[in-house]
Amino acid sequence: MTPRAAWLTTVTLLIAMITYTLAEPGSELVLLMMPLLAIARFYSFKQSATIVPQWVIALATFLAVVYAGFRVLDRGPEISVLAEFVAILAVLKSLERWTARDDMQLLIVAIFLVLAAAISSNSLLIGLMLLLFIPLLGYAAMRMQIEGALRFGEPKDDKLKRAFHKERSGSSPIVGTFTTAFIFVIGISVVAFVLLPRGIGGDTLQGLARPIMGPSTGFRNSVQLGRSGLISQDQTIVMEVEVEQVGGRKLGALGVVYHLRGTALTSYEDGRWESDLDVSRGDARHISSPQARDRIRFDDDISFTDIKQTIHLTPSASDGGVLFSLWQPLRINFEHHQDGSALIDNRRRTARLADSKTELTKYTVLSAETPRVSTISYGRPSRHERDPFFLNNTTIRSIASSILEAEGIAAEPGLRPASETGAAVKAIERWLATSGEFSYTLDIGEPEGDLDPIEWFLTEAKTGHCEYFASAMAALCRSVGINARVITGYVMAEYDSEKERYIVRRSNAHAWIEAEVSRGIWRVFDPTPGLDSLHAPDEAQYRLLRRVLDAIDGFWLTQVVSFDERNQLDMFGLDRQTLSGVNQDVEIVNTGKQVLRLVLSAVVAGVTGFFVYRWYRRPRQETLNAYEVVLPESALQIRSALLKHWQVCGRERPAWAGLTAHATDPAEQELASMLSAAAFGPASWDETCDKRATSLLERLAAKRSDSDTVREQPDN
Repeated sequence: MTPRAAWLTTVTLLIAMITYTLAEPGSELVLLMMPLLAIARFYSFKQSATIVPQWVIALATFLAVVYAGFRVLDRGPEISVLAEFVAILAVLKSLERWTARDDMQLLIVAIFLVLAAAISSNSLLIGLMLLLFIPLLGYAAMRMQIEGALRFGEPKDDKLKRAFHKERSGSSPIVGTFTTAFIFVIGISVVAFVLLPRGIGGDTLQGLARPIMGPSTGFRNSVQLGRSGLISQDQTIVMEVEVEQVGGRKLGALGVVYHLRGTALTSYEDGRWESDLDVSRGDARHISSPQARDRIRFDDDISFTDIKQTIHLTPSASDGGVLFSLWQPLRINFEHHQDGSALIDNRRRTARLADSKTELTKYTVLSAETPRVSTISYGRPSRHERDPFFLNNTTIRSIASSILEAEGIAAEPGLRPASETGAAVKAIERWLATSGEFSYTLDIGEPEGDLDPIEWFLTEAKTGHCEYFASAMAALCRSVGINARVITGYVMAEYDSEKERYIVRRSNAHAWIEAEVSRGIWRVFDPTPGLDSLHAPDEAQYRLLRRVLDAIDGFWLTQVVSFDERNQLDMFGLDRQTLSGVNQDVEIVNTGKQVLRLVLSAVVAGVTGFFVYRWYRRPRQETLNAYEVVLPESALQIRSALLKHWQVCGRERPAWAGLTAHATDPAEQELASMLSAAAFGPASWDETCDKRATSLLERLAAKRSDSDTVREQPDN
């Protein structure tokens, strides 16, 4: 019979592999290993020898090492490569004849896979999988130790042997001991999580993790066209945004859509849009002065401010430090001082923190609803702004000319009045969005040969996602001499009326354009068809469930994943602005000691109370013939009734005789067997035993009564 620990080990390893596949996209190899592992373990329990010849296992192991070596040379020592390698080794190990030592090795593999999952993803789902994995791992390890000890011989202590046999019924001390230990470990872990310094070893571990750049929705600071594949929808929340007038009146509402811009892309080559930000032109400047550490200014005059945005970031806002805003931003204010530098494109009014936004949780933006020329100027225009015809494609120019001529607008810039520039841009937007010739899809094809992706989209495919529509409109505008740039950011369409905030998800990532309708004045245009329906929130019947899930996910991200030094200081009531360096560490340590004393006192009191409760509720004990017998109260009452029965019948049991040996009647023998099995194993005493024993005692009492009646009848 296969020990239970072996099956527990198999289940634990499978859960670890599932956890890793959920955390790491593109882990198809680990997913493939799961059914192979289950089949191999099942047959290894049944076989007395290896499932396949040993030389096959050795050859497969060698090939796995070679495969992992090439993967490391190709991609570096990423944790995904190591996870695939250990998953393969686990399957190969399962092909050998099963031994108890294999279980411990497979548990180590399971621990590694779960650690890899935790490094790769910090989502709520992975946290829930960890809550399932950790107690199962602990119980499997404890069960493995007990079964390993029993395989070396029967224990001399009868109590241990009885406890092990009773474990199958769920009443064993093993379960209670494990539960107590697990609760104690969880308590210590929570204390350590709150008190330990943040970020220890973070750089090393994050270096092993592979950035998630799979085919899924999300913000990108560049656009690459011409790649085929289906883009999946990612519903992870990246930020919540409050939009209000300067006077405080909330502007958000259901059905009101805003474009939250992040990066302006002006350079296009070989199907790729990028920012041509050039530090040598003075576009970037360091945030170093005390005043600049609190804000980024795009304009000296903020009296034109119409809209204020308060942006609350989540740890899932993995967007490379980009600061988002509504057009046209005038100033960005930070809640806390920001160290380091920022890359600021003053001409296009975009900003990105040079390091990251890991410590930034909230910032506000002041924007002007009516576009205006900036009062400050840095650098000189790029070649794309000086020469809109830089994108020189005769096919695209021909299409743009036909669109404008159909609207009665001259295509040649020299013949077109400056006042008609806005109408020309609007005509191109209307043609892409509402003509019916184009459709929206996330399942993208790929152009053949050297055909430009934008030309392929306009002439052949005529279907694509927002990046294709925005790219096509920018190219069409440029081909007729109108400055245009592609903007990547988010569409805000999901409004939470209770919070009075917009909920922004990765699936709300979007691309549109800004066009220069007059000198220095840029306006927003969006050619993607059906924009309102594409980013519309869930239907009403699912909205409540989504909000509950979002609330849980938000708590996980803000209170667990992003629990940092600032949270520690706030929890301990310390002021970060007045503490720094060694003083801050000393205050944290001193406060932590006080908290730790309270926690340890509570733990000691809880453990003491637990043992007092167990002592008070302990079963009655009797010592018989040098054996300590532990029986429930009801079983002891049945035993006393059986002894009294023998005494009434004149057959009092001698002290040296056992219950089973002294019983003569079938009912007495059954009662004695039940009591012995409960006292010495392997059975346990429950309500069924109480009912059966009571029935047997009634039968014995009836039999005594009949015997007494026969003796009392007079002789005739």
